[in-house]
Amino acid sequence: MNEYRDDEHRMYEHRKHRVWKYIGIICATLLGAFLAFYVVVDCTMKRMTSPEHYMREAARMNKMAMQNIKEFDKEVAQMTRVEEKFLHKNTIKLIRTPDSYKFIIDLKPFKGNQNAINLDVNGSMLTISGECTTDKRNSEIVTNLSETYDLGKDADFDKMSKKKEGDKLIVNIPIDKD
Repeated sequence: MNEYRDDEHRMYEHRKHRVWKYIGIICATLLGAFLAFYVVVDCTMKRMTSPEHYMREAARMNKMAMQNIKEFDKEVAQMTRVEEKFLHKNTIKLIRTPDSYKFIIDLKPFKGNQNAINLDVNGSMLTISGECTTDKRNSEIVTNLSETYDLGKDADFDKMSKKKEGDKLIVNIPIDKD
């Protein structure tokens, strides 16, 4: 009977030992996880609160801002080149001779289409206007032109003539000498 009690006692001790073993493993795992979490958080907090971190971050942000500014400048330069190409700067030249007013209109921005140019007379005022639309890859460029000239009472608009020579539209308005 004593042997039976000893076996029972050994089994009880063995089970008790196994329970403590599992409890120890669980505690060690939890403690290890906590320490790992603590170390990671501590390193992160030290890194984020250090002045060097902010300096590196500021330098990185400055570099990104400079790249954005360079890209923006490239886009603005490209848009400016396109605008300069289609601006009507020097599109109309006015030449006054003793006999007439001569307007030389560059039709290149209007794809050489003289019908895109309108000539409107209102009293002694001549308004030259035009519009042309050009489709590019993913944009549409609209070229508008509108200029008004006061030619005085001596301009004879009834004898006004226009003719196309190459990419130029020449408008001739005689001066009435009376």
